[in-house]
Amino acid sequence: MDSNPKNTPGESPRPRLATATLIVTALLGLFYAYAVWSAIGNALRYSAAYAEINTAAPILLFLLGILVPVLIFTAAFLFGRRRALLELAVALFAGLAVTAALSLGLIALNQVLFTNLVLAR
Repeated sequence: MDSNPKNTPGESPRPRLATATLIVTALLGLFYAYAVWSAIGNALRYSAAYAEINTAAPILLFLLGILVPVLIFTAAFLFGRRRALLELAVALFAGLAVTAALSLGLIALNQVLFTNLVLAR
């Protein structure tokens, strides 16, 4: 019988996070953090602008702008964590592209809503 604890039946070996994986995740995570920071700034800026015209701000758009990068980063990391380093990096980059597209879409939608409200006054 083998006394090696790695070969114990019923236990799945848990791979350790390599330093390179941690570095790639942290570096790409900074881009996601910037997207969250930008969404918070947009929410604050547009909230003040909506307050100036005495209109309720679209809180759902602001919350989506803040939560989308966090959720996509989590999904991309969970998808790529058990894969090779390159596959993890590709998953995180793809998630970053989706985050950028959705964030730009939310900013454009908010701008259209705000412009229409200002023009309607």
